[in-house]
Amino acid sequence: MGAHKLDRGDYNPEEYFSLLEASQYKLEYINGVVIEMSGATAQHNRIKEDTSGFLWSKLEECRSLGSDMAVSVQSAKSYYFPDLVFVCEEDDQFEDDNETKLINPSVVIEVLSKSTEVRDRGEKFHNYWQLPSLKEYILIDSRSMRVDIFSRTKENTWLMRSYTRKDDIAPFDTLGVQVPLSTIYGRAKF
Repeated sequence: MGAHKLDRGDYNPEEYFSLLEASQYKLEYINGVVIEMSGATAQHNRIKEDTSGFLWSKLEECRSLGSDMAVSVQSAKSYYFPDLVFVCEEDDQFEDDNETKLINPSVVIEVLSKSTEVRDRGEKFHNYWQLPSLKEYILIDSRSMRVDIFSRTKENTWLMRSYTRKDDIAPFDTLGVQVPLSTIYGRAKF
């Protein structure tokens, strides 16, 4: 999925949500800057859907909220639309009464593309880790076989593990699911 910044850099949240409501694209908001997310590639969608389907069939304690759910990072004045988002152990908590701005994700998964990797690994991760509820941030590359799992430790630091072989099993610990890379990348074409 590609992205580009809209002309102005001084939108307030109300203007952002008005733009979002009228837009045919997903728009993310980072402290006054609105970024338009372009459509995803078939490769991106195959990986996302295969991962989502596998996880959905295995989940017991956690709930998937889909990619249309905005994640609110209030401390960074930002709203993001991750590819997959899950809440575990707690009730879903929202910034608003309409249940459109989630504030307590447990796991966020992003499928990386050439145009989003820098933001997903940098600014987004920096902002997501400010959420006390977030236990895992998982990045799935769409251009090569690589899954990076960032896990919050008890000391509130982050541990990264990478999986790169088709016979690897990636432990999505917070979700309680072991995910074979052969499942994530089953229909991927490199």
